Amino acid sequence: MNRAGATFLSCCALAICISGIVLSDSLAISSRLYKSTPLDEILSAAPQKTADLQSEPENQEPSTAIPIPKLGDWAPREGWGHLQKGFHPDVVPAEKCRAYSCFNFSKCPGPSLKIYTYPHLRNGPFRSLMGPFLSYINVSGLETVNPEEACIFIPPFDVACNHIEEKDENMLTKLRELPFWNNGRNHLIYYNNDEEPVVCYGFLDQAMYVSTTQSLTDFRIGYDISIPIFSELTRNIWLHYNRNAAIRHPAERKLLVTFKGSIYQSQGTIRRNLLALAKAYAAHPRIQLFFNCKFPFEERSINCGRLQRSFDSSPDFKNLLADSVFGLCPEGFGHHSFRLLESMMFGAIPVVLSDEYVLPFVPEVNWAECVIHYPEHLVLDMFSRLSEMPPAAVRKRQLKCLELFEKYFVDNVDPANPARADGERNAFHHVFNFLAARSIPHTAARDF
Repeated sequence: MNRAGATFLSCCALAICISGIVLSDSLAISSRLYKSTPLDEILSAAPQKTADLQSEPENQEPSTAIPIPKLGDWAPREGWGHLQKGFHPDVVPAEKCRAYSCFNFSKCPGPSLKIYTYPHLRNGPFRSLMGPFLSYINVSGLETVNPEEACIFIPPFDVACNHIEEKDENMLTKLRELPFWNNGRNHLIYYNNDEEPVVCYGFLDQAMYVSTTQSLTDFRIGYDISIPIFSELTRNIWLHYNRNAAIRHPAERKLLVTFKGSIYQSQGTIRRNLLALAKAYAAHPRIQLFFNCKFPFEERSINCGRLQRSFDSSPDFKNLLADSVFGLCPEGFGHHSFRLLESMMFGAIPVVLSDEYVLPFVPEVNWAECVIHYPEHLVLDMFSRLSEMPPAAVRKRQLKCLELFEKYFVDNVDPANPARADGERNAFHHVFNFLAARSIPHTAARDF
């Protein structure tokens, strides 16, 4: 064998050796990530009294949180103009729509956002919460009665359907008969319901969705807007939010994780997996999961046995969250969960259990330092993973959640002004801020 051949074989042997060492180290690291550690470790740090939402010192341990799914890049408003020139919107399929391909910016010269709601065609009442949405547009000063000056058009039809039998087979026909429909361009479909909209209608030509149950598969980033779903607690924030209680340090909270909610036959597998965990950890003092298995329609009920009795005698929901470090947010009938905002309201870190859920206001709001978007297939190992998170990282994540909660759902709440006394109206406020920033030049840093 010549010298070149010997050198080549030596290099191959060295590479194989190094690869073996790296692989061995990787497996060791993976093993450490999944090891079981005492649940008490998460609460072992001494409480640190904090008067405001200031982050912890820079030299704290790194977070072991699982990142939220990546949605890809999206073009900022300033980059869309030159892209429009080569597009022919009529041939762009709805699922491929983005603002630069399916939105007519020439209708949005500014200086403010103008919205046309076809007021002469309204025939409510609405099944969903579309009424409050239209009411907000009216009192906010955004509505115009002149369609020629409108940037955004909102159809007056309620697309909510709790079950497929409620689907209006003529919905798309009615939309296409609107005088300014134009294949749905610059039209916004509002959907606020505890179901999944694609079950009923899917894409409606090229119209945008503002929806509570956006799916990662169908979400068109920078075009659709995901909004949270509100419960009575989070809708009436000014009645229930106590900042001093919410900011209470995780080390002062007795519970690691809690969940209190319902489980029905028609819901997905994630709640059934949690039900199995509830049985396995029924005696654990720091893990408290309570399930209501009763439903008005008997065919949706399941037999929980003693877990139903446990639910019936369980602590108050608000007290559970206020005393918990983490709040579980499993998907229900749709991909969303009421528990997302409820957990944040009481200072618990949301653990989202829904692989397809698009968090509210993405991409304008970055949830990576607050929410733990936990993969559903790893749920059986979830409690040990949560217990391994360093206390400093837990505190930092809690404070970030409270910062986002106050910025997007509390800041505009004024108990003296009933028109803005709930979290849902604050969400509407930010929806239209984002729409203005996307569609009107020079509005990205301005609150209308």
